[in-house]
Amino acid sequence: MNIFKSKLLWIAPIAILVILVIFSIAFYPAYNPKPKELPIAIVNQDKGTSIQNNDINIGKKLEDNLLNSDSNTVKWVEVDNEKEARKGIDEQKYFGAAIFEKDFSKHAMSKTQKVIMDSKKQEMQDKVKSGEIQPEQAKQMQSQMAKSGASQDITVKRAEFKTLINNGANMQASQISTNVLKGIGDNLNKQITQQSLDTLEKQGVKVNASDIKGLTNPVEVADQKIHKVKDHQGNGNASFLMFMPVWISSIVASILLFFAFRTSNNIKVTHRLIASLGQIAIGVMTWLGMKSIPIFFIAMFFSMQLVMFPKQMLPKFYQDYIVSWNPFTHYGEYLRELLYMNQPLEMNGTMWMFIGFIIFGIVSSLSAAIIRKHSGKRTEVPS
Repeated sequence: MNIFKSKLLWIAPIAILVILVIFSIAFYPAYNPKPKELPIAIVNQDKGTSIQNNDINIGKKLEDNLLNSDSNTVKWVEVDNEKEARKGIDEQKYFGAAIFEKDFSKHAMSKTQKVIMDSKKQEMQDKVKSGEIQPEQAKQMQSQMAKSGASQDITVKRAEFKTLINNGANMQASQISTNVLKGIGDNLNKQITQQSLDTLEKQGVKVNASDIKGLTNPVEVADQKIHKVKDHQGNGNASFLMFMPVWISSIVASILLFFAFRTSNNIKVTHRLIASLGQIAIGVMTWLGMKSIPIFFIAMFFSMQLVMFPKQMLPKFYQDYIVSWNPFTHYGEYLRELLYMNQPLEMNGTMWMFIGFIIFGIVSSLSAAIIRKHSGKRTEVPS
């Protein structure tokens, strides 16, 4: 049968396998993207407090635990103050920040201290009434407590744990950072509640029902989103959503121009130079013709994940060898900065890179029009 003599019959399954391999490799980063060392700043200004001669610094303890944790999801970066953390978020150094106020431990344990002090005072009054302690002795004890500062009135106030989320940097990274910081806030309330109950138990203090709420919810978590994604901005994915139509439309336009100029019979160099000015958008196609189309589509598929995910969610191979030089990464990041990070349009490295591509396209197109050989029936330059 003639069908079995056709080369296309045997090329087809090979082509299918090649396409499957290319697509599998290209979309590999999206199969199971896991965050790896997402940078989140931690600002600890907690000065600590003292309860019954025991020093307590909740912020310092948590900071040490986070900085020394073995988690690969988040990379905690110690930052001196909130201003520096916000600056780092603006520069996309951090996807979020955890901030402990200077009186965090004092406020977080204020209800516990209040309950202990009220219990001690009531206990002393009961002993005076029962005659177990003489009034003069009670006054002396109160005087000693006053000198040590233990009898001072305590103002009960909830501690503030502030979180900053860089909402505009990357939607996936923003959601992960939000979950991580929310989890810390929830755990803070649980841990401090347990610490308070343990302290009260050691002191032999009974807790009234009216004090339960203040002891079990000592921390107020203040969430703040920076560079918020507004309505009609693609839910933070505009750079990716704009990547596909721009790239595909450029390829389609180049194909149409290729066939238009190929059949135009521009034999003279001057005619070919004039024609080449109409197709300087893609300089590679000028030399390779239709052979360049698969290259452009493969480049698009391999670059989609780089535009969609933050660097920390890509495989290590992509992080080390693909991200830094891939122009689509710079395109996506710069577009994100313009749309979400309130960055002005300026002549930075990305802009100079695109200008370089334009110059390369112009030079390639004009050079090919002069140098490249053409068919006697129909010219293929510019193509």
